[in-house]
Amino acid sequence: MIRSVVVLVSLGAVATGLIVACSNETCAETLTCPGSPAESGTGGTEAGVVDAETPVQDANTDVYGSNLDSGTETDATADAPWDADTGPAEPLADAGGAEGGRLGYCESLSPVPAFCDDFDEHALPGEWAAVSDVGGTLSEDSTSFVSSPSSLLTRDDALQVGQPLDTALRTQLRLPAAPDTISLEVQLEPVSADLDAGAATVVAALDFTDAANDRYTVQFTLVQQGLALGLRLEEQSGFADGASSYLSHPLADPLPLGTWTDVRMVVSRTTAMAATVHVSFNGAAELDTPLAITVDPTTLQLTIGSSFETEPSGGWANRYDNVRLDLQ
Repeated sequence: MIRSVVVLVSLGAVATGLIVACSNETCAETLTCPGSPAESGTGGTEAGVVDAETPVQDANTDVYGSNLDSGTETDATADAPWDADTGPAEPLADAGGAEGGRLGYCESLSPVPAFCDDFDEHALPGEWAAVSDVGGTLSEDSTSFVSSPSSLLTRDDALQVGQPLDTALRTQLRLPAAPDTISLEVQLEPVSADLDAGAATVVAALDFTDAANDRYTVQFTLVQQGLALGLRLEEQSGFADGASSYLSHPLADPLPLGTWTDVRMVVSRTTAMAATVHVSFNGAAELDTPLAITVDPTTLQLTIGSSFETEPSGGWANRYDNVRLDLQ
């Protein structure tokens, strides 16, 4: 049985611009849900209450106040999503890069996704609207990949409490009117992890923003569980009136270090604020649950990398390849 936790706290006004994802378990170092997986290393959570005087997170900065560049909107094409349980997407041609006349992974997909990056055809930031390397580094890496010749390697530094982190790529798209389906696929390889039990870092996020700049986020967070790394699906909201909300959905199967996992999230909206999510690893179902969407969104932002790790931290490193986002 999946156990969830809801936390209501004061967050402060949300401004315009690119949104920085974070874990509401510890949006700042004082925002911790007692008994949560980040503290216990287990899959369950309990409700916690946070002091309303906690510093707020502005949407133009990370949780510690580092400035972010504003992004641009990109028109999204209406493309059919894949079947959520058919396994990794198969391109029309060899996804081994463009060398020798072969099409790369993203170039070979049909229909064309709303957004795709295989980190093979261009230098960073490529098609991404914004790139940040605060508290870490991002680089294209040829050591390990799913489609050759390279992947994205993110390294989050070992940080002390209060040090800023925003090592991420972001892009924004216009969101079609509901009903619609939003499908995110990413190949993820954990490379190294903070060894402290319950240590966590956000690795990917979808931010939904409305006309008033209220925000609802659904994101993946890696968690150190001692014997293995786990992944959580987290729901997080921030409102202009200062309120916030948080839900955690632990996923059962581990993500082994040094192993590529095809991670998929399919959000199916029946109305603007009514949706379900399906999560799968390598085509095997991990989670099917309703989402508690809190805004009537007009804009969608995709983030890979991290703007949050529990601190103090021993640091994290992850590889990404073949990031694909479909809107239908």
